[in-house]
Amino acid sequence: MIGSIKTGVDRAVKSMDEASQSVQAGVDLSSEAGSALVEIVSSASDLQSLVQQIAAAIEEMNSTTDEIAKDIEQVASVTRESSNSAEQVTQAALELSTLSVSLENSVQEFKI
Repeated sequence: MIGSIKTGVDRAVKSMDEASQSVQAGVDLSSEAGSALVEIVSSASDLQSLVQQIAAAIEEMNSTTDEIAKDIEQVASVTRESSNSAEQVTQAALELSTLSVSLENSVQEFKI
């Protein structure tokens, strides 16, 4: 009878050791999962920071693009004004040329 009790106790101890090992394996896996989750959260935070930086860079690029468009419009306006001024100078030169010819013709009439 003592032998069967001893056998039962040995089986119980062996079963408890196996259960303890299984529990320890579960604890180890839970710890690894926790570490993996911490890394995932950290990566997500880093990704969010990068997305915010990209959004800020895009906003700055849009602002710069708007400034460039305004500068181009100013250059175009100055170019139009210069073109108009050149046309006015050309017109004035033609009128002066016409007056010069007319004056020369008038002077020729007074020559003897």
